Amino acid sequence: MAISTWKQIQDAFTLGAESYPDVSAHWDSREGLWTFQNAPAGENAAPAEVEAQDRFKRAAREAVLRLGKPVDEQPAWHTWLDLMRNGKRGFRHVQQIHPLHFHAAISAIEEDNAIDPQAIRLLKDGNIAHVFSESAGFCEDLALSGTEGASTQAAGDFPKVDVACDTRRGGTEPAHGRPATVANGADGGGATWEAIEVSFLSDHRVQIRNGTNAETLNYGELGFADRRAKQGKPNRAWVTLRVMAEQNGIIRDGAKMNAEWSRVEKRIQEIRKVLRGHFGIAADPIPFVEGTGYQTRFKIGCSPSFHT
Repeated sequence: MAISTWKQIQDAFTLGAESYPDVSAHWDSREGLWTFQNAPAGENAAPAEVEAQDRFKRAAREAVLRLGKPVDEQPAWHTWLDLMRNGKRGFRHVQQIHPLHFHAAISAIEEDNAIDPQAIRLLKDGNIAHVFSESAGFCEDLALSGTEGASTQAAGDFPKVDVACDTRRGGTEPAHGRPATVANGADGGGATWEAIEVSFLSDHRVQIRNGTNAETLNYGELGFADRRAKQGKPNRAWVTLRVMAEQNGIIRDGAKMNAEWSRVEKRIQEIRKVLRGHFGIAADPIPFVEGTGYQTRFKIGCSPSFHT
């Protein structure tokens, strides 16, 4: 039986996201069990529809087969969600106020002040919100890094990589000429995101330094033009990147963009795709950092001219 391509699997998850945008996966660490919930904004979570669960499980099984991992030791969709959890692909730990700081935290909430980070502790339980769209993004990243299971690799010796922090290792082949992802965030040629610096000169132009090389580009030259607009203007991903520059490379929530978190996640996926295409580095340029938010691996900020 032919194994689906990453693009086909990504499309399956994307279609699922269109039909079931609010479905999330909940991890119960004590039971070692994943469950699906439907949690629209502002509403209490309820079990996800059976059709939504079945659609996710079918796509996840294809993804696990693509990775060459066993599908009979535990449900394939469990394996897929474990990979996402271990790789922090949209996985958020459940937060709990520490009993010793409870009264201080309540006072802070009542006074509309920030809660002391020391008052918050992270449980092992957690959730992957918008699990269909997160899975689609994961498939895209795996395709860009050329990650395949042993059963789908062509003959030849390819460099070994970690798959979403999984302890078991498999081979990868560079996809479409792109370098394979390696553990330190570099590509096969040694380039890293940490060597790149992006500085906004104005609303529409940036200066990019990559080692000793420097270039100045506008949003269109970099790949952030809004193709739907008759007159040239930047797309929403560019606006998000500009906000990150103003926040020193970090987005903690959607407040700075006046947007729902799901929309922020979508923009981050779009930025990743453009930057990978421009620099030819397959590693994730903007990972999610637990307790911080989305944070760029490269340096980004605004030059003095941006504020004049």
